[in-house]
Amino acid sequence: VMPTPPPSSTWHLVGGGAVGMALAHRLHATGEPVRLVTRTPRPDPVELVYRDGDGPPVTWSCPTTSPAADSPAGGRTVDRLVVSTKAYSVGDVLDVWGPRLAPGARVFFLQNGTGFRRPGDLPEDVHALDVVNTGFAAFRSGERTVTQTGHEPFQIGDAMGRSTPAVDSIVDDLDRLNRAGIQAIWTPSIREHQWRKI
Repeated sequence: VMPTPPPSSTWHLVGGGAVGMALAHRLHATGEPVRLVTRTPRPDPVELVYRDGDGPPVTWSCPTTSPAADSPAGGRTVDRLVVSTKAYSVGDVLDVWGPRLAPGARVFFLQNGTGFRRPGDLPEDVHALDVVNTGFAAFRSGERTVTQTGHEPFQIGDAMGRSTPAVDSIVDDLDRLNRAGIQAIWTPSIREHQWRKI
């Protein structure tokens, strides 16, 4: 008997760049709750425009938040965090969002390379997942407009090199990404993929 997938929870996407904006739209388009995390407060929601290659532009309302607006007073309530910033910003992101991660939360790191996380950055009961982007490409053609130009998969794995995800919630996350047209492939060889990308 297959376990019942856990209930959906919000995808917090840190980084307002092209990849973060494209991911937010793809997830939102399949009914996933998303929230774009920005450094400074922006309108909530903010009107964004998404284009898939030469396809027609789609205008949509994206929920947003900022560290100042999302007070940690509510405790550890964030279940999914996608960090799509530059590697040198990861420490700052986790200083703010680490204390807000719920037990069992999943954090997806979309940075190139290794060694950008510090010991103790994440609570011990949180799952750190490394993501290697082999061709999910997008660019910002305006302040609030993103155009996606590549659809190659994300390779996802953990530092332990597990052959399968550690918990069902990670399997569920990958299923949700795939349903959104975001190819998410689990790999036990994430370090090898990271070195190839470098």
